[in-house]
Amino acid sequence: MCFIGCQSNPSSSSSMAFEEVQYVQKFPKSFSVENRIPIELEKTIGVQNFRIYDSLLIASTQDKEGLWAFHSLSDNGFLGKYLLKGDGPNEFAHSPSIVTKGGLFKVNSQLFAWIHDFQKGKILKMNIDESLKNNQLSISVIRESLPPFLFSCVMLDSITFFCREMNNVQTQQTRFILCRDEKMLPSNLEILNKAEIRQGEDFNILSAIVQWNSDKKIMVEMPIGLNHINLYSLENSWRKTICVGKKLDNIESVQDVSRWDRKYTYADLRIFTHYWAALYINETEKTVQTVRGKYPVIHFFDWEGNPLVELKLDSHITSFDIDFIKGFLYTLDVQTDELGKYDIKKILMQLDKNG
Repeated sequence: MCFIGCQSNPSSSSSMAFEEVQYVQKFPKSFSVENRIPIELEKTIGVQNFRIYDSLLIASTQDKEGLWAFHSLSDNGFLGKYLLKGDGPNEFAHSPSIVTKGGLFKVNSQLFAWIHDFQKGKILKMNIDESLKNNQLSISVIRESLPPFLFSCVMLDSITFFCREMNNVQTQQTRFILCRDEKMLPSNLEILNKAEIRQGEDFNILSAIVQWNSDKKIMVEMPIGLNHINLYSLENSWRKTICVGKKLDNIESVQDVSRWDRKYTYADLRIFTHYWAALYINETEKTVQTVRGKYPVIHFFDWEGNPLVELKLDSHITSFDIDFIKGFLYTLDVQTDELGKYDIKKILMQLDKNG
């Protein structure tokens, strides 16, 4: 049995949460995931994150000669690497994120990726199939006028973007919708924008990973230093906050704790057709960077925000994804550069029954 409770949240500015909070203290089902199978990726170094798409494993790396590396899931075979590090046209200062759900899409059976250049404020479109076929990067710029240094940028459609940026005094992260050159502020974003830190404080207290479900029109926003996750619509007033625990973190209280003793709550967020999942770390910065204590857990929720399953891992990881075709959970620990996979076919069957 899972223990779930709801109560009113008195202030969005002190918590970066909505007024109604669902507290989750136990998941309906819990599984221990063991017997990790190590994976070696040929010709790929410094993997930072990765994404599974059909038969591909796409790795975001630190390799300046190819920031994205492509491998076949069937044998981990190397297929090519693209996106150069540099200041030239179509080059990047840092490896672009590969994990955004809507970042990979198909047009006329060809696989594309939209890529956000954080520093230059550009959106580019890469034809992955064409690049792999010809062993040559096929890429074009589709928008050049986004604000630079956005904390989040999610492409909602060809002309509409969800954005998050710091305000001028570095105390708030402002969310807005940008359609062509017009900024819009739906009510749910206005509520979350009230959250504020003191001047000179660590802005990562307000930082979050965001994922957009284009089918259900739901945004999932997962803070990395607070103990809750926000689900909300951009089209109407539907919204929900989920807290794994008994009490919502208070931003004022977090600032009163020394930086090394603050909690690092979540590390990765993935969304799937029938559910979504968050990697729950729940350790202090000191522990994560040095000693590293207990192993993390992956929490699965349905699209109403109800808890489904938790996966207890037997190793440290920083990111994950799922190969639904063969039934494997893929994991990465960026600190040790260890990539592996677990057989979770039976667990996925349980999720399909409940998701």
